[in-house]
Amino acid sequence: MANWCYNFVQFEGIEEAVKSAIALFRQMRKKEKEEREGQLPPFIEIEDGWMHEIYCNDDNVSFETKWAPNIEIMQKIADHFGLSFTQSYTESNMLIYGECTYIDRVLTDVFLNTEDFDQYDTNPEDEDTWIFEGKVYDSDTEILDTLLDRKKELVYNTKN
Repeated sequence: MANWCYNFVQFEGIEEAVKSAIALFRQMRKKEKEEREGQLPPFIEIEDGWMHEIYCNDDNVSFETKWAPNIEIMQKIADHFGLSFTQSYTESNMLIYGECTYIDRVLTDVFLNTEDFDQYDTNPEDEDTWIFEGKVYDSDTEILDTLLDRKKELVYNTKN
């Protein structure tokens, strides 16, 4: 049984192109419901990165993939429609947590590694909470967001 990676993608670009991309995801969502199988756009020839549990809004989509994010497929979709995107992804059982941007056909992928996950731990006094930098947190999401924001700041400040 696969672990599921949750993906959230925000598209940016010409409004009509964004609408066309979202329409594609709505078609895939409908087909997924009918066929009860993961979906890929018809112009994608890769046999990996199938999208499951697809949901759409006006300029963003969310879906699940097996094990890891499908960044390469999202790049192909963005190229097909002439769009940029930001993709957040997480699969906590596999220590996967990150965010990539694809702007002007340039991919920047920032993600946490094992050393980042080692910076916090469950609270020995209350196993439903976490300890990070001397503070107790009810959820590890805030901790992961903080660690990822720090890495993004380093990456983007280095690029400029």
